[in-house]
Amino acid sequence: MELLLLWVIFIVVGLVLIAFDAIPVLDIPGAAMLVVGIIGMVSEEWLLSAVWYAPVIAAGVAVIVTAIMVPLYRKLGNVAPSKVTTGGDTLAGKRGTVTHRIMPNSLSGKVRIGPRFWSATADTEIPVGAKVLVMASEGVHVIVRMQE
Repeated sequence: MELLLLWVIFIVVGLVLIAFDAIPVLDIPGAAMLVVGIIGMVSEEWLLSAVWYAPVIAAGVAVIVTAIMVPLYRKLGNVAPSKVTTGGDTLAGKRGTVTHRIMPNSLSGKVRIGPRFWSATADTEIPVGAKVLVMASEGVHVIVRMQE
């Protein structure tokens, strides 16, 4: 009965390591512990026997689990990052509202585009509250024109 507790501990610790996503590298030893715990429950006398090849097979199981988990983990972790709107061509064509008066040849103007605020300039003066269309962006500021 004491050995059964050992295998249950292996399985529980393996599941905890797999579930603990804060440190991803723990998934691999967690899976190995889970598999060794299951093998121990099925054939505990064999795994703990004095036969020289039992530890070799247990180590082989750990290597096989690792060989399966590493590519699987890479595939699952290889999610394309979402595109972050920080300027550039991604803002061209967006609509916004002027929050600070826009003056020609000045970056003191501000527009709100979605939830973010951007420094803005235009060819003509645009008052606060006016609706604008982004024509282009240069660095961290946008070039706008008043919407018609």
